[in-house]
Amino acid sequence: MLLRSLFSCLAAAALALPAALPGQSPGPIRIAGSDMLAAEMTRELTSFAQHNDLKLELDFKGSTTALLALRNNQADLAIAIIGPLSPKLDDRFIARPAAWQTAVIAVSESGTSLNQITFNQLAGIYNQSETTNIRRWADLGVPGVQAQRTIRPIAISQRASLTSELALATASAGGEHALKSTVTVVDTAAAALARLAGDESGIAILPLTPPTTPNIKVLLVSRSREDTAYAPTPENLQSGTYPFRLPVQFVFRKEDAARLRPVLRELLSEEAEKMWTAAGFVPLPVPVRNELVFELETL
Repeated sequence: MLLRSLFSCLAAAALALPAALPGQSPGPIRIAGSDMLAAEMTRELTSFAQHNDLKLELDFKGSTTALLALRNNQADLAIAIIGPLSPKLDDRFIARPAAWQTAVIAVSESGTSLNQITFNQLAGIYNQSETTNIRRWADLGVPGVQAQRTIRPIAISQRASLTSELALATASAGGEHALKSTVTVVDTAAAALARLAGDESGIAILPLTPPTTPNIKVLLVSRSREDTAYAPTPENLQSGTYPFRLPVQFVFRKEDAARLRPVLRELLSEEAEKMWTAAGFVPLPVPVRNELVFELETL
């Protein structure tokens, strides 16, 4: 049941993938992808194409649309967010990691001594359907003056980011989840960060670890009180120890690998890191990227 509401459409699209047409597609390289990558990816790839005399056709309307386009031979490369309900692709396709979508839990450093949070605690703060209702910092074991203050949760609109949906769907025991009416919903990560920075009682779900920002602290996350808590580092996302993670993948036909190699190398390069973070995604760790680039030379 976990993450079913978020990924049912993606799973349905992935189920249809085996019916691909063989052979390379002539003409421009056709790239389709998640709409959440549209602005930054279009800027990056347009510049890359101009500097390298490449012809690209870009269509970032959504992960499901991208996978369907790939299946129907209307795209050569899909850059898609893939959920846990998506089955393995037909062996005519290659899927490789591109980046990570995550959910970072942050609080005011001066407002609370809290350093980590569990699934149950986070769901109790944000989820309307959760049986545990956490309203005050004392409910999280915070002592002193802060204890009796009301927690003021912040989230980013699901139209702009999957972060709150990802965190709640993962953390909620029964799988049912909806934001409480007490949650302040903003349109951008910058707005969430600005609100949090000015509120000692605030807690926010963010897409990335914020840059060095006064008075902001990122919490470690554990599945329960008995489990080890982890930070949202690229290495912990890659290993799976940090639990709030969702892969962005490159998906393409095996026979198109050589043709796509320049584009894939660019998107895995150090220069592309800023593009991924600007879009709200965590780049792969450097050793993983280097390994993928090496693998591309052999495909």
